[in-house]
Amino acid sequence: MEDSTENAQIQPAVQHISQPVTDNNGMPLEPFEFENTTVWVPPIEDVPERIEIAKMLVEKQLRNRIVMKPASTRNIILLGRSRAGKSTLLRMLKNPTHIPQNVKFFAQTQEPILNSFTVERGGHNYGINVLDTPGLFERSASNTEVRCNALIKALIVKCLEFEIRYIHTAFFACSFEGGINSQDVQAIIELNRLFKGADKVFHLLITRSEGKTLGRRQQIETQVRAVPELSEFFANPDVKVFFSGTLVYDDFAMLLNKSMKDKLETVMNMRTLLYDHIIASETYAHITQMEIYKQIEADLNQMQADIQQKMQVLATKGEQDAERAKLQQELGVCAAQLKEITGSLARVTGQDRQAVLNETVDAAYKAAGLTTTTTAVL
Repeated sequence: MEDSTENAQIQPAVQHISQPVTDNNGMPLEPFEFENTTVWVPPIEDVPERIEIAKMLVEKQLRNRIVMKPASTRNIILLGRSRAGKSTLLRMLKNPTHIPQNVKFFAQTQEPILNSFTVERGGHNYGINVLDTPGLFERSASNTEVRCNALIKALIVKCLEFEIRYIHTAFFACSFEGGINSQDVQAIIELNRLFKGADKVFHLLITRSEGKTLGRRQQIETQVRAVPELSEFFANPDVKVFFSGTLVYDDFAMLLNKSMKDKLETVMNMRTLLYDHIIASETYAHITQMEIYKQIEADLNQMQADIQQKMQVLATKGEQDAERAKLQQELGVCAAQLKEITGSLARVTGQDRQAVLNETVDAAYKAAGLTTTTTAVL
């Protein structure tokens, strides 16, 4: 019997594609088929040596065990006050059997952190991007609302830096361990205002629920939904209440196997409900639709106006004027700040708007006697 591999007819596969296929540099590719496998290669033009190379590529492809697979993306934001359990939730999503051994008395997340991982569900892959955020609405001697606004604006800018322009789900995490408190209620109300435009993706997450039975969790949800101040938040019928938790180290250390088993079952069930929701979240909110993004745009306009005003004042100062150096330094700092935020928003501001912002930055740097690569500090 003849060797079918050696004598197989090698011909370019029939191409049923309306548009030419090219590589990343725009160079044409054509399909090459051998042993029911197709690879895309530069034009062979019936050159025997190229045919041999294409055959080799097919043979290697058949042995390739590292295969890229398509995955659907889900972008998630975790919000809440310090020590609300946001980072613990992230660990639970990654590993439901995680047992935290060291209790942290201070918040672990100091700035927005992007965590990316892939899960498989029903034979399909999902790329999960979770943006864990620092605590919001903390009590302090300073203006809490101003601080919160600044943190959320920084969060939105960070999303854009990570090229996350769509949010599929946003969870506000709170523990309610000591009952429903006014601070969490006010935080939910304020976040609902700042994330207006993303109402359809905003949900409540009650953490540290590993020891709560299903009946108790349902009772808590009923109580939360009945809070008068949250009537506007829950006016949207799509807003859901989820629960999360983790295994407890003391149960492990004290050999409380029954308690461990019960908590693990609860954690697994809560985790399943969370993933059911995350994976089903095919709709999303665009960041530019949010109220907080409109505030960022207003900040940009104000920064532009401030720079232009400083440039006008600077133009009236002579070279020997004592205020000139100070104005130049302030102008350089303002330009650096505008340059930083402009770069982060480049993908959503539009080319015309981006060009105007860049012109403002360049003019400010020039007026300040700096180059665009110079670091300006007060």
